[in-house]
Formats: sequence, structure tokens, C-alpha cells
Amino acid sequence: MRTELVRGVIEKGKIIESEPKSPIIVAIEGPVCAGKSTLVEKLNREGLGTVLEYSEYVAHANQDFPKFPPTDEEAAKKSFEFFLNLERRRSQDMAGLAQDTIAIDRSIFTLLAFEVGAAKITGIDISDWAVERLSNENNLIVPYHVFYLDVPVAVSRERAERNGIPIPSFLLSEEFNQGFRDFFIGLEQAMPGYITFVSASEDSNEVFSRLHEELGGLGK
Repeated sequence: MRTELVRGVIEKGKIIESEPKSPIIVAIEGPVCAGKSTLVEKLNREGLGTVLEYSEYVAHANQDFPKFPPTDEEAAKKSFEFFLNLERRRSQDMAGLAQDTIAIDRSIFTLLAFEVGAAKITGIDISDWAVERLSNENNLIVPYHVFYLDVPVAVSRERAERNGIPIPSFLLSEEFNQGFRDFFIGLEQAMPGYITFVSASEDSNEVFSRLHEELGGLGK
């Protein structure tokens, strides 16, 4: 994946210094069952703005997610476009928020990381195309900062089983999760300081306290 394209996507959203009245947008990223939704709900109760996560848009529209694995490269691109359209809707919804800080559950970087992880399973790699596609979009939410909730696959599996959450098996595979995480490691290497990795294997209240403290230093 080309570093300069990823950097170009990011820099479109790094507007806080030049436009201090703009909201600070932070993305909560990580694998399934890392505690992202729980954390965003807590931040919302603290007064931060939020927008719906992909699954909520799909449920409200009575839709289904694209089938996985894709049959070919064109099917993979159609799946990417499905999620890209959801990101456009999230951007529209965020425009109506008045809060100074907005926390979003996943971001455009989930779309890119998904393709890196998926390629580990399917052998269909559209990641360069996907980055180029995002680079040509103007109406997307690009976070000011990303918090990555880091948990081992075994923890995600245990949480899914304990809470009765139906998770597609590929999302709990070592191969997919390694590729997904590798994308964010590469993103941090491309833009040092842009991502904060947070161990999320511990109690959710401790994770919340850590992020709440980190949020206080953003934009300063």
C-alpha cells in the first residue's frame, strides 16, 4: 500500500490547527469485540458527539452486508463501495452535530484495513485501488486522531462467545486480524503520532479512563 496515498487521505482531515472552530474528530478503531461501541457510548454520555456505526445503518435500512468472501476482484470492489456509501451517510449525519469533539465507532481506515486483512484469506488484494478511491473522495470523515483498541484474537473470540454475539468466523481468524492490525501499524509509521494504541484486554472502565485522559490533550 502506497504510503503517500495514505498520507494524502489523512492530511485532508488534519484541519484543526488552521480551523480551530472545526470539531475534533477521533476514531475508535480495533478488531471485533474490542469494546469500541461500549467506549463510544460512554464518551457520548460524557457529552461527545457520535454517529451511527455501519451495522446500525444496515439494520435501519433492512439491508444485508455484502457476502464474504467475494467471488472476484469486481465483487470485492462492489463490497468496498457499499461501505464507502455508508461513510458518506455518516459524514452527512455528522454535519448536523454541534459538539466540539466527536467520537466515531470505526472510520474510513476500517475500510482499508479490512481489505488488507481480507486479502490474507481470499488472495484478492484491492488495497491500492481502495486507497486511490478514497483519495478522490471529498465528502468523508477523516479523523483528527485514531485510538486503536488492541486485543488478541483469543480475547475477541472469548467475548463473542460469552456475550452470544454472532460474528462471522473470518473476522475471528488470526490471518484476517493480523492483516487488519498491520494496516494500522503501517499507518502509524506513515504518520507518527497519528494513532494511539491502547491495550483493551483490561476492564472497560480502565480503558475509558485512559482515553478520556488522552482526549484532553488533543488539539492543544
